[in-house]
Amino acid sequence: MFRLSDRQCKLFDAYGLMTPHKKAACEKSWAGPFHGKALPILFGAEPEFAELYDERMGRPNCPVALLAGLHILKEMRDLTDMEALGALEFDARWRYAFGLEPDEAKLCQKTLHNFREAVMRREKGRVIFRKITDALISALGISVTRQRLDSTHILSNFAALNRLGLFCETMRLFLHTLKKTDSGLYESAGGGIL
Repeated sequence: MFRLSDRQCKLFDAYGLMTPHKKAACEKSWAGPFHGKALPILFGAEPEFAELYDERMGRPNCPVALLAGLHILKEMRDLTDMEALGALEFDARWRYAFGLEPDEAKLCQKTLHNFREAVMRREKGRVIFRKITDALISALGISVTRQRLDSTHILSNFAALNRLGLFCETMRLFLHTLKKTDSGLYESAGGGIL
């Protein structure tokens, strides 16, 4: 069941317990601009994801801004799902970026995976990514006249293979490498299949 994130601040938040030095360090790092500029954009984009959830059945969703933001930061930092979830749980900057208290900063890897799979299945990734990217470029005042040639493509990492697909891709890569390194052994293993 879809619900928008509750954006109301708590009376006593975890940042009141941070030392002034640690809070200033979070604000000066990437987490400050993310919290101030990107997070409101992600909250505003949440209705775009409503169709990924059943209208009546199921428990309420995890905050979509958190899931989308985690995917953005995960790709920006070239992390695995588990590394991103670990950073969310144990790194004060990640909790600051999302406005989470320490006990709220825990998420199951399956939730992250299911969200990514639902975005892919409904083919919403490209449209949503474009809207969020345009809003972030505008809010942060980023110039897009020059682009790096080694830019990361987020959607390229979205391919989800089942067990058979993983096995087939592994075998294909193995046989391709075997053909390059030892063509005799490749031929004796049934050579002409590639």
